[in-house]
Amino acid sequence: MKALPPLLEEELGSLSDLLEEMDQITDHLEELQNHLKELKKIEKVYDT
Repeated sequence: MKALPPLLEEELGSLSDLLEEMDQITDHLEELQNHLKELKKIEKVYDT
């Protein structure tokens, strides 16, 4: 069984940056979803 070639430092940096960006996007998405829930509550009260 052959081992995969090691990643270059540049590749590791890019991967790390990408993973950090994905974490930030996930956090932002969760925040937006929470805002949407709150807006829907306001809309429900407004409609009644």
